[in-house]
Amino acid sequence: MTTTPTPSVEQQQQSSHPVKLPLLRPTISFYCMISDGTLTDISNGLGVAAMVLIVVYHFVAVNGKRMQD
Repeated sequence: MTTTPTPSVEQQQQSSHPVKLPLLRPTISFYCMISDGTLTDISNGLGVAAMVLIVVYHFVAVNGKRMQD
């Protein structure tokens, strides 16, 4: 069993055929585009959550003194 020596960087740059490296890709693709419906659901959910937090904050801020007594 003989091994071929790997070419140096300079030899790789000078050769007409580039050296093909193995592609490092995950077996399961996690990179996919979000659909319009999913993006709408996420943005609506975050908007509702933000509004609920704002209402709760104002309720606590206004009634804070009454709750302490």
